[in-house]
Amino acid sequence: MSTINHEDPDDNAKIEITDLDNTTHGRTFHELHFSPRMRVWMIIVTLVSVVLFLSFTFGNQLYSLVYKPALPKIALNANPSSVALKDVMNGVVYAVDPEQMVYAIRASNGSLIWQSFHPDINQSTSSNGVTYTITPSGKMSATRTADNSLLWSHQFPLTFASAPTVVANEVYEITPAGTVYALDAASGDMLWQYKLSIPAAQPVLAAGEFVYVNAFDGTLYTFLAKSGKLLWHRQLPVAAQVLTTNESIIYASDSNVTALRSSNGSLLWHLHYSSTPVQPLAMTHGNIYVATFDSNVSAFNASNGAFLWHHKLPALAYEPIAASDAVIQIHASNYAIYTLNAVTGAFLWFKTDILTFVVVQENMYIVTLNNDIEAFDAKGALLWHRQLSSRFIQPLLVANDVLYTGTSTGIVYALRTSDSSVLWRYATQVQ
Repeated sequence: MSTINHEDPDDNAKIEITDLDNTTHGRTFHELHFSPRMRVWMIIVTLVSVVLFLSFTFGNQLYSLVYKPALPKIALNANPSSVALKDVMNGVVYAVDPEQMVYAIRASNGSLIWQSFHPDINQSTSSNGVTYTITPSGKMSATRTADNSLLWSHQFPLTFASAPTVVANEVYEITPAGTVYALDAASGDMLWQYKLSIPAAQPVLAAGEFVYVNAFDGTLYTFLAKSGKLLWHRQLPVAAQVLTTNESIIYASDSNVTALRSSNGSLLWHLHYSSTPVQPLAMTHGNIYVATFDSNVSAFNASNGAFLWHHKLPALAYEPIAASDAVIQIHASNYAIYTLNAVTGAFLWFKTDILTFVVVQENMYIVTLNNDIEAFDAKGALLWHRQLSSRFIQPLLVANDVLYTGTSTGIVYALRTSDSSVLWRYATQVQ
């Protein structure tokens, strides 16, 4: 029986490279031979070299464009009886338990007003001593914040889902269907209305002489505040963050920030970051602050986009930047809060082992990893320390010089911000 030799035609093949300058290098025609395995290794080495070159040369750009890591999770207490606070409006604290039971608690004394699984909650905004409230059925009322006395009311024909926007002497509201209303803040009289062709995605924005509405498809509409005249509209990236100044509208999407002139929509300036923002932009007193995935915090002038400063943090920003006149504060994923000079970006001080925080009127209120509550002033000096019998969960809320917190044992606390004394506590039914 004959034997068949199954031999790959390439098994013994050799690549021969001739050195045309063999008199210089002393090589002969048969000195360089590469097997198929050697050729594979040469390709691998070449690819690895290219990847390393690109990584060292364009590392930040590749990181921002290709890899957008999720923020590390700061774990909260998952006790089944945990109750969290949602808002404080019109003297009422709203809390919700894990079964989605909503509690309405009087902010003055901690007594229960009502509890319900499917409540209709009013939305409100306070400005200059007056609280403007809109009900789900479309009734808006203006009351004095001090004594809750009624100043005026107005019934709209449609339902509403967002809090009123109050700027100067006007109150603005928009329906989910996209009708914008402007009322006189003093009398409640209708000033103007405008019907968009599509629903709106966000509450009305207003600054200076201009009113802005961002529709669901990303179209930005700009009106004159006094008359409601539509000045211009422009397509923005869907879900872009929008900021306003008296003379411009600024929007951010991915690694780009663009400023448009409010009067006609023309371009004022444009910025592109080398790394993607990890938190929403913050703006105060003409400066924009951004925290990016490369752990940098940068500041820019909102009027012209000029770069002001940047500061490298040891970790990513975990919560939105808290910005004030003098300082900005960043809660990072290493459980530390870093405080920087808002004007120069210089490092001022930091606190560690922090679960969450809130800043109100230059004072910072924190929950530590040991579940204590502490208060610090703008210079980092400890104002007070409070340890309660319950463990805390996010978030902290501050209203009218009172700090409210829900806890993992189902108890809601109210503390005086000046000295941390307990004003009242309410035990929900899940305790």
